[in-house]
Amino acid sequence: MTGFALPAALGEISLRPVAASDLGFLQQLYRSVRWPELAPTGWSDDTKIAFLDTQFDFQDRHFRTGFAGAEFYIIAEREIPIGRLYVDRVTRDLHLIEISLVPERRGRGLGTGLLGMLQDEVRAGRNDRVTLDVLADNPARRLYARLGFVETAPDAPFPGLYRHMAWMLPAGPVPVS
Repeated sequence: MTGFALPAALGEISLRPVAASDLGFLQQLYRSVRWPELAPTGWSDDTKIAFLDTQFDFQDRHFRTGFAGAEFYIIAEREIPIGRLYVDRVTRDLHLIEISLVPERRGRGLGTGLLGMLQDEVRAGRNDRVTLDVLADNPARRLYARLGFVETAPDAPFPGLYRHMAWMLPAGPVPVS
């Protein structure tokens, strides 16, 4: 059970807390996201896997210590893991730490639906805004911009590599007294 209300448009998509038994899936997912970056290295597949598994371990440790109190979810379709969604609600900002999908589910609107779910948390008044940090060259920046996220002052530890983005409710009309 999650604190999120999944939109009906997401169909048979569900969220569940990450369990220890998900480690293998999460490593594979991480590899699928980062694999293209290693193409120029000329490394063997075994070397790439060893490197990415080490990087996954570092990232996982960073997320769990740097975002104490965050929520770590597996995105599932008909109970089959297809991605991960990590969010931090420690402040009034709903911070998207990570969203990743398996390759065959990318580019099909699922990410848009999940981001809309986070935006709904703001619309419902449970959070003030949705924030995230994204690599400067990540194509997902276009999706975030299309959904109304704007770049804000650098907040990331490596502002040259990452862009801090935020989405908040558009200002409404001023009430007339």
